[in-house]
Amino acid sequence: MATELHRSRIKEPTDVTRLQTEHIATSSASLGWSGFGLDLRDHQRPSSATFPHGFRQVIVALHLTSPGEFRLDDGRHDHIGHDLPTSLTFIPARIPCALSWSLPCTTLHLRFDPDFLEGVWSEIDGSPVDTADLTAYVGPVEDRLVRLGKDLLAEVREPGIGGRLFAETLAQQAAVLIRRQFVSAPFDSTQGIPPQASMGIRRVKAFMRQELSRDLPLEELARVAGLSRFHFIREFRRTTGESPHRYLMNLRVLRAEALLRTKGRTLSLAQVAADTGFFDQSHLTRHFRRALGTTPASLLK
Repeated sequence: MATELHRSRIKEPTDVTRLQTEHIATSSASLGWSGFGLDLRDHQRPSSATFPHGFRQVIVALHLTSPGEFRLDDGRHDHIGHDLPTSLTFIPARIPCALSWSLPCTTLHLRFDPDFLEGVWSEIDGSPVDTADLTAYVGPVEDRLVRLGKDLLAEVREPGIGGRLFAETLAQQAAVLIRRQFVSAPFDSTQGIPPQASMGIRRVKAFMRQELSRDLPLEELARVAGLSRFHFIREFRRTTGESPHRYLMNLRVLRAEALLRTKGRTLSLAQVAADTGFFDQSHLTRHFRRALGTTPASLLK
């Protein structure tokens, strides 16, 4: 099939969320995520495109099916990937680029505002990293990044399955993986952790119990702990053995179990779900079964 050529005439960097929307099968646009997002794109035929002023966002394109021969020309190098079953195209923001692929393909686009990535990276060790210094890449991808992308996709397809804290934590982890792979300067992840970090984690655990029914953003929990978002996630896992999201879900399940045992005859399952911070009754049931091996309805019998 002949390759089509679409040339951009836009003088400003392209907002990838507005590009070829007819190919977007699933998107996080309606979820209100800040600084990052996701689009699943189904390209039904080979194609090519040129963007003289690049994209506004940093693009991590995970090719879930092979694009055949994929080419990314950034004006300095012609990056080529050959028929990899799962591969990665990394496109820094604001670099001129020409793209082409030789087969129909399904691609998961993780997109990050440069300010979001630079903010996470500066939290790691206090050393600023400019996304303008990043270089393009086409080739194999780490399994961890694919798993993060698919977990975010699951959240988009069924909002509330993990929640805002879950999505923000995954985005932070993806930013760290990008930092490790595409920024040459080493970093010390122990920098910026105050001696009283464990006290901050205790404050957060008490805060979670107090604000259990609210949709708790990562930034707010990190602020209560007195840590950066990156170091909060790291220290919380080190201290509790669980991610903040998993710990919060377990607290909610335990609170729901207590309500069902004491008020299960007067409260509906939908009300118990709402009072304990779950998205809906099915969300409550899913986590209840995972944590306790039974369902809320079975507990009431």
